[in-house]
Order: sequence, then C-alpha cells, then structure tokens
Amino acid sequence: MRDDAGMVEIDDKIAAARRKQLKAFMDARGLKARPWAIAAGLKSDGTIRNFLKGLTGTLTQNTVERLARAAQVPVAAIFPDAPLDAQGPMAPGVATVDIHNNADPRGLVAARNVPAVSFLQDRRQGLARDLPIRGHTKAGKEGFFIDQGETWGFAMRPETLRGVAEAYAVRVHDDSMSPRYEPGTVLLVDPFRQPKPGDNVIIQLTDGQAFVKVLARRAAGIVTCSQFNPKKTIEYKQSKVKSVHLVVGVDYLER
Repeated sequence: MRDDAGMVEIDDKIAAARRKQLKAFMDARGLKARPWAIAAGLKSDGTIRNFLKGLTGTLTQNTVERLARAAQVPVAAIFPDAPLDAQGPMAPGVATVDIHNNADPRGLVAARNVPAVSFLQDRRQGLARDLPIRGHTKAGKEGFFIDQGETWGFAMRPETLRGVAEAYAVRVHDDSMSPRYEPGTVLLVDPFRQPKPGDNVIIQLTDGQAFVKVLARRAAGIVTCSQFNPKKTIEYKQSKVKSVHLVVGVDYLER
C-alpha cells in the first residue's frame, strides 16, 4: 500500500502468505534451500532462507523464475495468485520496499531520509531509463571498478535523482552485503548528498576499485565501514579513498 507521502510499505499479511506458499511448495517436493539454490544458479541459499525467515520481504522476478525453472514448474505453481510483471520484479504479490538505509537489514522499513520507490508504478508514469550503470569486475580483485565514461547499461532515474547529471548506478557483484543487497542488484547513487554513519555507500578508491558498504565513521584519516556477509568491519585509509557516495535507492526492474 502507499501512504500520503508516497512511501511504499509491505503488507505483512501478504508477505507471510507468500512465505507459507514457498514453504509448502518446498515441503511437497522435498526441496532443500541449498541444492535448489545451486540448481537455480543463485550465488547462495541465503535468498531463499532469508525470505522464509522473514529477514527479507521480497523476491525478485529473476530469482523466482530461476527457482521455477530449476524445479521444472511454472512460476504459478509456487505462487498461484501472485501478479507477475514480465519486465519487473516479483515482490511476490506485495509492494517492493527499499530498505537500503535501514541500519538493521532484517527490518522491513523505508529509508529514514529517502522515500522508497516503486519502480513498477514509476515505469507507468514514464520515468526515463537514462541513469548510467558504472562498474565492472576484473579478475583477481575483490571489488569492482568504476571507469569514468564507461557505461554498462542504464537504470531508471527516480525523482530523487532527476536533474542530478552526475548521478549513476552500480551493479552489486558479490554477496558481501546480503541479505540487504543480493548479487545483481542495481543500486542508485547520488554523488552529492552527504552520507552519514549507518548509510549505505559506494566507496571508491584511488585505483578505481569500488565497494558497497555501510559507512560507520570517518576519523583520524580512516574511513571505517562494515558489511554483512561475513559480518565484519573494514578500514580504508582516507588517502586511498577517492569518494564516498550515498546509495539512495534500488532499481528493482534491472536485475
């Protein structure tokens, strides 16, 4: 549902019903999360487990379609009454919600300083898909690289980034921020908004390498961040940090 401020909230009852449907489907066929995830080509079984536990409130259309193909059934066999947009995400059957700025990745609440965005509805309103996706992986490196001038696709530009010419998007390349951001998720970035402790950020180093992390603090020449998988704290020397940019949203259609 949508409140007066335009925020998108998850209907907990519908989300709970979807979890029951998924569990019933798995139980009826003797499916286990790990082998099913491997058969579906997912990076880990965390996507399935976290949804079943209620740690996350959505499954992307791409994930659901992969799981259905691996089980050799149509999507409707897993979620019989959930709507499916051929070009968008599957919530499934609930409004998508951006939890990118929530300090607790288990909480299904909207960001405290950026309204959540429903891209399925925004597409119908004619939002431009002109936000350049930067970044690619290089062998032997832990992060990804942002090449100035190189574009690897385009994401939808939400109202929060309209008129921000230098705004960009990046694709998550690993599961270090799971369950908040799974591999393949496209993050929307505002290079001008000042990030605060607890915000999700893109840390770009002077060698071009970049990382998706949670900003903890900046002090004594050190930029301290954290991640979820595995849970740990990372420190970067300020002299090696080129930029710290705020993640302001997710393009759920680009996956």
